[in-house]
Amino acid sequence: MSFRTTKQIIGGIMIGNLFNTLMNKDQTTTLQNIQSIEDADRALLELGVLNQRVKSVELDMKEEITAIRKKYDEKINAEQKQIAQIENMLHGFMMINANELFKGGKTIKLTNGKLLKRTSPAKCVCEEDVSWDDVLTRLKDHGFSNCIQVAEKIDKTALKKLKTDERKAVGVYLYQEINFKYELK
Repeated sequence: MSFRTTKQIIGGIMIGNLFNTLMNKDQTTTLQNIQSIEDADRALLELGVLNQRVKSVELDMKEEITAIRKKYDEKINAEQKQIAQIENMLHGFMMINANELFKGGKTIKLTNGKLLKRTSPAKCVCEEDVSWDDVLTRLKDHGFSNCIQVAEKIDKTALKKLKTDERKAVGVYLYQEINFKYELK
């Protein structure tokens, strides 16, 4: 059996009353300022209760959103299938007739929109069964050193080990953030 002081008993009753008050959704915080460990503990209780209220509202919201989504999903899916079908037909038409359609430019203006032909910038792609490491070796073998980059990179670990004045000379200083957090039970 543990014995508690009157202050602990009164504090427990106050915390219990605060919990019940906070669970009433119309109530707002009773905290004005945190000046003691007891105030901090009360703040943690309020945070816990408020977080529970938020979770409860979020759960209600998710249930309503799910119901609304279910209601409209079937109709949206049917429309999206039609959109995909028409887009595929339009894309196929443009691919088959590209030379004739786009001989005058990249854009054809129509009454209800535009047909566009865009070419992406050329990029190097490895042949099948050839890796970039293979390409690097072959470039070296053929003497194409102008196609090989040597990247310079700062070693930040070594930079941390420099003396303060050495770091300052190159325009660097050490910085550490201090964060304060809380955890609820």
